[in-house]
Amino acid sequence: MITYNDLYEYARKERYSRQLQKLPKNFVKSVAEYLDEKRQIAQKEEDVFSDVVIKTKKQLENAITLFKEIILKRKRKILDLVLIANETGISRQDFENMLDFEKTLFEELMSCIERADKFVSKSLNGDTEDKKKNELIVFKEDIDTLIGFDGNEVGPFFKGQIANIPKEIAKILNLPYFHMKDPISVLEKFSEAQFLIGARYHSIIFSIMNDVPFLPIPYDLKVRVLSKEVGFKDFIETSEALDVWIDKFNRVFEEREERRKIIIERKREFMERERSSFSLLLDFLSDGHI
Repeated sequence: MITYNDLYEYARKERYSRQLQKLPKNFVKSVAEYLDEKRQIAQKEEDVFSDVVIKTKKQLENAITLFKEIILKRKRKILDLVLIANETGISRQDFENMLDFEKTLFEELMSCIERADKFVSKSLNGDTEDKKKNELIVFKEDIDTLIGFDGNEVGPFFKGQIANIPKEIAKILNLPYFHMKDPISVLEKFSEAQFLIGARYHSIIFSIMNDVPFLPIPYDLKVRVLSKEVGFKDFIETSEALDVWIDKFNRVFEEREERRKIIIERKREFMERERSSFSLLLDFLSDGHI
């Protein structure tokens, strides 16, 4: 059960902070129960002049005022967040600190802003095609950092987050199999690919396992080392311009069948090396070293 002191403290924090403050998930329900309890005490006619009833009535009035202040200040903060999110997205903490009805309010306001932006864009450009480069999406799962088409990092994103991201990336994220977390399902999906552009280490591993040619974006040294070990020295460097990326892709894609043969051959060597390493490990363990 919430108390008057709790309400006072919540109002004080909202008053002196620019960020939405953390409230209990059942905040509105708890306040309603508290106010109902105070009303029942204040409505006792036989004790209308008692100190307890008079004090309770005053506390009830103050509690209602505090509650209205909290909700009003949070609405103003959400309006500010709508404008910020429309341009850059919002922080995880701000979104998590919203109550359920506030999240609904936020999403509906964002939709209104989006529609207004589209209308203004079409009016200014004199056409019916939306030329906005970004798209507002709600993430259904946690997503690691991505590499954008400009070479800059995008993300990471968390489940439930609303973010304004490049349309090209939004289209990729909307693929039905993008969020697969089961390794077997991911491996099967990789087997259907003709070619891979991958930034993550395990995307290269899955490509090798499925004999799929690839062109890596080496976010880490281990990606570069693995690719060179297979025999490929072509990389999409994040410092390069987009037209350089396209030229590299076109050339490597044309060579995909030759590269597939190289992967198949090198994969055999990898497998033999792993079997040898595993045998050495078994011998080491069987000799009682551990």
